[in-house]
Amino acid sequence: MKYLDANIFIYVLDLSAKKEFSRSAETILKGIEDGERAVISSITLMEVLWWCEKYLKEKIKDTYEMILSYDNLKTTNVTADIIEDAIFYKYKYGLELNDCISLSLMVAIGIKEIYSNDSGFDDIEWIKRLF
Repeated sequence: MKYLDANIFIYVLDLSAKKEFSRSAETILKGIEDGERAVISSITLMEVLWWCEKYLKEKIKDTYEMILSYDNLKTTNVTADIIEDAIFYKYKYGLELNDCISLSLMVAIGIKEIYSNDSGFDDIEWIKRLF
C-alpha cells in the first residue's frame, strides 16, 4: 500500500499543470482504479478540496465524489496523536505541517512509499517517493 499526496489529484484537476506532471498523476490514479491499494488522510482530502475552493469552486462536490469513488483508496482520519507526532516531524525534517501529518500517518500505518511530486520527502531516509 502507498500513501497518496494531495498534489496527485491537483495535477489532474489543474489544467495549467505541466503535462508530464498531469500524465504521471493520471497514471498513478489509473493504477489505483485498476486495483493498487493506497491511502490518504482526511487532511489530504481537505487539501484537495481547499484547492478546488480556491481555483475551481464549481468542482468541489465532483472532486469529493471522484476521490471517494476509488474502491482501493482508503481515507484515514487524523487523530490528536497523529498531529502530535507530525509536530515532532515538523521540527525534525522542516516540512510543511500537512506533509508531516502525512508522514506521521504513514508511520502509524506502516507505509514507506508515497506518491508525490514533493521533493521534501526525499530527505527522509526511510521514505521512498514515487512520481
